[in-house]
Parts: sequence; C-alpha cells; structure tokens
Amino acid sequence: MVSIEVREIVIDYPRERTTELLDFYAALTGYTPYRNEGHPSLLENEHGVDLGLQPVDDYLPPTWPTQERGQQMHLDFATPDLEVAARFAESIGATRADVQPAEDHPDDDFIVMLDPAGHPFCFVGHHEPVDGPVKEAVDGRPPVALRMPFLDCPDHNALVDFYQALLGGERIWNPDDEYAAVRSASGFVIGTQRVDGYLGPTWPTQERGQQLHMDMAVDDLEAAKAHALACGATVAYEPGEGARHVVMRDPAGHPFCLGQNG
Repeated sequence: MVSIEVREIVIDYPRERTTELLDFYAALTGYTPYRNEGHPSLLENEHGVDLGLQPVDDYLPPTWPTQERGQQMHLDFATPDLEVAARFAESIGATRADVQPAEDHPDDDFIVMLDPAGHPFCFVGHHEPVDGPVKEAVDGRPPVALRMPFLDCPDHNALVDFYQALLGGERIWNPDDEYAAVRSASGFVIGTQRVDGYLGPTWPTQERGQQLHMDMAVDDLEAAKAHALACGATVAYEPGEGARHVVMRDPAGHPFCLGQNG
C-alpha cells in the first residue's frame, strides 16, 4: 500500500519580508521558528504538520474575493472567541478583510483576516481543530489551533474525492452546495470550497500564483507518483533522475509536492 502523508503547508511570500512573516505566524500559532536549507524559515507544529514559508521573487498577493489572483488555498484556525483572536491578529500585523461572507451566512461563525502578505485566513468558532484541542491562552496569545487548509476549486465534491483517493481516510462532511472535507488516513483534514468562475494557479508564474501548497512525505517516490497519477493528478515538474521529490498538480490545478522520506 502506498504511504502518503501531508507534512507541511507552505505559504508563498515576498522574499524581503521573511522576518515579518515568520514573526507573525510564530506569534499567531505559538509554533517554534526554525531554519533549514529547504526553506529560509519554518514553523514547527508539534502534531506533525509544519507551517512553512517560501520566498517568491516578484510575489503578487491574492485579490480575494476576485479571481484575478484568487486565494487558491487558505487556512482555517479554530478559536473559542473570534473577536479576541481577530483583535490579537490585528495587533501583530493582520487586517480584517473588507468582505466578510459570514454577514450573508448568519449560521456560520467565522471572521476572514489577511496576513501581512495579503493571504486570507479564517478564524472559526464552530468546528474542532485538526491539530488537537484548542489550548489555553499563553503569554497574551489567545487560544488558536490550526483547523484545516481549504482549497478553492470548481467542483468541491470531485476534489475531495481526489484527496480521499490519494491519502485514504473518509469524507467527514456530507456534500453540500459549497464545501466538502476529508480526514486522511493519518488524521489530517483537507477542505474543498466551490468557487464560481474559478481559475487555477499558473505556477510557477505569478500571474495567478499558487499562494499556498502542501508538501507530502512518501516512502516510495515512484510508487507514490504512480498512485497520484492514477487518482487524477498530473506531473507539474520533475527534477530528473535521482531526484527525491516531484511536483504534481491536483485536478483543480493546485501544485503539491511528493518528497522521499529519509
């Protein structure tokens, strides 16, 4: 059986803002900053999924909610008090998005924020996080825990079927008009969100940059690549013979990386 596990969610950002973005996400999440050769900075999640940063030359921020440069993917963070979390995020460099879809969905409980590089993210109060229970406030930081990444797409049910086939596990939300989600075999949750007029990433160009992507660890790179292709992915970039990773695209055009363990 092919083993594929999400190990990192990587956020694109302008190279000159490395310290600012690192400090922001460290303050928001409480994750521990560290550095290695693969990325200038990473934020370690004690539950096994890192939050990473990747510098991009000529970076252009999302234009959400328009599709000129759509958000492509965003992160949801669970918190018991949305206003407290939003005010804290503003104090460390975030802004509230001008558009708040929850105003048109009174049963939903969320606030849309923009990080210092312009990436939308959401504080949500109506679902459990995926990286363990929401912890108590620490050193002035309100309790915030990663809930899941959400991927924009034209067909949320078709895309969640792809990730279920790729990663195993089970669908945890019933199909509806806009959203779906799968809990993978390793316990990681991925959400999909239908977007009218969706336009996929143009990676590696910045016309519609990828914004965020997932890195996945595999035990057998060739077997994992073959499995991904059978599930409906395509190869976006393959470094060549002896390479220990390959960049794939999901059926909605989102790049993701398969990397050999060890």
